[in-house]
Amino acid sequence: MDGEIHISLLDAVAPRTCELVSELAQTGCTTCRFYRNELPPEAGYGPPYGLLQGSLEGLQDTPPREDTVVAKKGHVCMIPGTKEFFIAANDHDEWGSAHTVWGMVQNMTPVTSLLHKPFHTVTHPTYGTVMRLMNTDVSFVIGRLPPGDHDQ
Repeated sequence: MDGEIHISLLDAVAPRTCELVSELAQTGCTTCRFYRNELPPEAGYGPPYGLLQGSLEGLQDTPPREDTVVAKKGHVCMIPGTKEFFIAANDHDEWGSAHTVWGMVQNMTPVTSLLHKPFHTVTHPTYGTVMRLMNTDVSFVIGRLPPGDHDQ
């Protein structure tokens, strides 16, 4: 991966989700990974859908549904009722406030790099959504930046 993805927590928007993510940063996560990469669509809403999706399987609890913010480019969002999340690679007004927005990516360059990794397509068995799954999952370590390092 080309660089680290730094995420600013949006505690005022999703306090419980941010608390769970902070706890995970303290305890560590050996199962955290990115597995879905979809470039923003050239027109319309997709597919592809403009997101980098991953799992925070190590969370102590499934985060609750919080607030009503619409996902915009750079937002980090939980998929309701799961420990799965995505980073929005473009604005997602079409989804309304269906997802809990809990973070903001500080620099999208590493995300864009992951969006270009090799993939294969799969059709969701229940919803019929065509998804781009990475050929190889990308594991990551979640941690907290020391004070003063948030703008790097």
